[in-house]
Formats: sequence, C-alpha cells, structure tokens
Amino acid sequence: MKSICVIGVGYVGLVTGACLADLGNPNLITDVGVAARFAVAALDCAALNLEINLLYIKDANYVNSCRKEIAPLLHEGARLGTEVWEKVNQHLKEGH
Repeated sequence: MKSICVIGVGYVGLVTGACLADLGNPNLITDVGVAARFAVAALDCAALNLEINLLYIKDANYVNSCRKEIAPLLHEGARLGTEVWEKVNQHLKEGH
C-alpha cells in the first residue's frame, strides 16, 4: 500500500532532520524544524489513510502485519519530530 511507503519516507525524513538539527547549516535551522513538522504530519495522515483502507481488507494476517510494520515508525517518528523541534528551538534561543 502506498500509505506504508509514505510512512517510511516520512520516517526517513525525520531521521535526516535529527541529523541536520545537530550538524546542518545554522542559517537553515528553521527549515529543519518546518520539515520535521511536515514529516510528522505526513506520518499521521498516511496512517489515517492506511487505517481506512485496512477496514476493507478481509485478510486479518495482512491487516495485522501492516499495523505491526507501521507502529514503531509512528512511535519513533513522533519522538524524532519532538526531538528535532526542541533542538531547533534550542538553537534559536542560543542564537546559532
């Protein structure tokens, strides 16, 4: 399903954002924060889209497999999104 791909891409974006918040160009730090917020939104929206589609699938094993596949990405993605947002705000407070 395409929603699972979007969740994966959003998660990769958050991992990248976490690196850029530490190592990226300080003049672009707010772009990193904005990208992190969009990536979290992409994860959440793709998960909603996936859930509505899973309602129509009769294969319980497949449905459970999809949910198990995305659960850690959603959890860790939310954590990374918060981490990046906090790092960006810390950079701004410190004047970097």
